[in-house]
Amino acid sequence: MSYLLAQILVCLLIAGLIGAVIGWLLRGGCSRKLRDCEDEWKMKMGSLESEWNSKLNRQGHDHDDTEKEMQAATLKRHAEHVEKEKPSYSYEEELKEKLNRAQNVTNTETTSTKSALLGAGAAGIATLATRGISLSDEKANLYAEHGVDFEKDANLEDDYELHTLEGISHEDTQKLKTMGITSTKKLAQLSNDTHTSEKLAKTLNVDNDKVASWIGKSCLLTLPGVDAKTAELMQNSGIASLEHLASTPPETLHRKMEVFNKEALIPVTLPDIKSVSLWSKIARPLTSGSALGTAAAAAATTSYAQELKAKLNPNSFDLNGIKQLLISKGISLSDDKIKLYAENGVDFEQTNNLEDNYYVESIEGIGPKYAQALREMGIKTTQDLVKKLHKNHDAIDQIAKTLKIEPGALSSWISMADLIQLPGVDGQAAELMQTVGISSTTELGITNANSLHGEMLAFNKKSPIVPEVPTIASLTLWSKIAKLLG
Repeated sequence: MSYLLAQILVCLLIAGLIGAVIGWLLRGGCSRKLRDCEDEWKMKMGSLESEWNSKLNRQGHDHDDTEKEMQAATLKRHAEHVEKEKPSYSYEEELKEKLNRAQNVTNTETTSTKSALLGAGAAGIATLATRGISLSDEKANLYAEHGVDFEKDANLEDDYELHTLEGISHEDTQKLKTMGITSTKKLAQLSNDTHTSEKLAKTLNVDNDKVASWIGKSCLLTLPGVDAKTAELMQNSGIASLEHLASTPPETLHRKMEVFNKEALIPVTLPDIKSVSLWSKIARPLTSGSALGTAAAAAATTSYAQELKAKLNPNSFDLNGIKQLLISKGISLSDDKIKLYAENGVDFEQTNNLEDNYYVESIEGIGPKYAQALREMGIKTTQDLVKKLHKNHDAIDQIAKTLKIEPGALSSWISMADLIQLPGVDGQAAELMQTVGISSTTELGITNANSLHGEMLAFNKKSPIVPEVPTIASLTLWSKIAKLLG
């Protein structure tokens, strides 16, 4: 009997140990799955938030257009009604007189409002002069229009010494000054010249992203009330330029700044939502050119950029020389493509993957078997793939059925074939862009390079596709050329 009890106890102990081991294994696996699910949903939520914000922006523009159309329709109906119910001659004369008086009153009020704003701008300039601050008339009037307090608000300058920027060394400051870049305003003038900024980075022997960061912060410093630390906080929250600031909802940006500031080792004073909204409003006319945008200012900016470009790259654009260089590399491009690339700063000597057409095997996922099957259908190159199948859903379904693959897989090949035609884009870069949602060069042309770079970094970190994610400067260049190819 005691022997039987001992055996029962031993069995129970063994069963308990086995149960504990199984429970431990299941718990570890579930935890990993939960963590993976959590990471996946975080990425999806981030993507949905970006999509929602862009939709809100588009809806805002649509709403404005719809409101204008409704106002025009109302005025038209009113005019038709007046014409139909035309009064007698004497009453008509009286009505015209009343309308003229009302119009005169309206014009007087409008003129008074404009004069008040211009007066406030002039008064603001006088007030700033007493504080040792110099602003253009256009900037002062813009600030007055948006309620900037010229007496109390700090950081109303739009130009600073280079050492003001966060993250720039004394050595780099001195090098920039020798090239004629003596202030943040000069640096900000390079914001739309990717080629010159890349040449500048090469001359300084620093990363392209570092120079792009300096330029972005210099642009943000042109806003009233923005100091160096606030500019850096906005940039760390995803704002790479005034254009990006103008298109980002203030509530979204303020929330991102608050989250980043809490996680930062050295937090800065967080601007309130009112300030962020003001900066967003002022950034819009600044980027559209209506405030800074006199012809003289635009010409001065262009002239300066060209002057600096000449310093960094003294060799003029030589079509025949570039064609000979490409021939020596075994690359064939049309004259139009060469001109387009040259005008947008493509470095023909250093840039790889300059071709705009490849064999279909260059696309990730197309092996020898599929390549042979496609060739038998007359699809030999990436351009063939795009020209014959892009947006041709019937053909996609038919060929996918022949290849025994999903139509979605074939559509992804077409997207990558479209993206790979851009200078410097290889098969892996095209795959990563396609994976994060860029389905064509047309879509790339309307995508913010900074946001796309963040999505590509996050995805590549979780599921590596490329050894190194393309820089913001490269994505900006591809987006610009894609838009022009459009």
